[in-house]
Amino acid sequence: MVKIKSFKILKSFSNDGKKFQIVLDKGKKKLIKIFHKKKDYSKYYSEINGYKFYSKNKIFEIPKLYSYSNKKKKLVIEFIDGKKTSPFDFKKIKNKINRNKIFKINLDTYLKNLKTKYHFNIDCINFLKKIENKISKNKKILVSETHGDFSNFNCLNVNNIFYVIDFEKFSKRIVLFDNLNWYLQYIFFNIAKIYGKKIPIKLNSIFLLKISELVNLLIKAINRKQIKYLKIKKSDLNIYLLLYYFEKILILENDHKYIQNQKNKRITKNLIYILKVNINFMLNEKKF
Repeated sequence: MVKIKSFKILKSFSNDGKKFQIVLDKGKKKLIKIFHKKKDYSKYYSEINGYKFYSKNKIFEIPKLYSYSNKKKKLVIEFIDGKKTSPFDFKKIKNKINRNKIFKINLDTYLKNLKTKYHFNIDCINFLKKIENKISKNKKILVSETHGDFSNFNCLNVNNIFYVIDFEKFSKRIVLFDNLNWYLQYIFFNIAKIYGKKIPIKLNSIFLLKISELVNLLIKAINRKQIKYLKIKKSDLNIYLLLYYFEKILILENDHKYIQNQKNKRITKNLIYILKVNINFMLNEKKF
């Protein structure tokens, strides 16, 4: 690993409780990222594992990892000075995601893994019970290593070279998680920004249900090539969609506790509610 001996600090800032420094070292811009709070240590290890996995497998372009310190929970990476990407840029990196190794496990094993990974509140415990009652525990599902927060917010465009960043949520999940998250995160996040304000309260539930039905159909259509490549049966698509919503809720519930910006906290709360409407609709109306 390359160690930074002397450098010039160009910018320092904090975000979500983590400290960042953009530095100039021997003519190269580098980003120092420090996880200084104990609650974020698991994110640090996920990030390191993500860099190692994607560096080895060459699935898509990522910043170079120069060095890291498990003791200081610090990593030094290449600074990517790029533009944020559009959700329509997905096809430019989508095909590379197919290279992930795929594993087949029982639903029961998958749900047990979620229990060890996340904190479950009352709503999530109820969702878990309903999922266990709705789908056979022996049902086989496909899993693979996933980015976990794969979206246009975490991609940068430098002269039409697309870099993927931020591997704090890297983990093994349902094989379609990243594909689903790319579009669903963007769509529902933007709905969450206006939810309760520009949409009349009386129309909220009807609006969400109609939008959710259309979105679910759209996502299945967009991902049909990936679904065909993975040999996933059409009858099983709702299971993957349901498991995506469930784990996304678990992720956001955990994130919501630590968001300091009140506007972002409100949007995240709205997003959680929207996803809960989706999962309730699927559990009550869909067959598995």
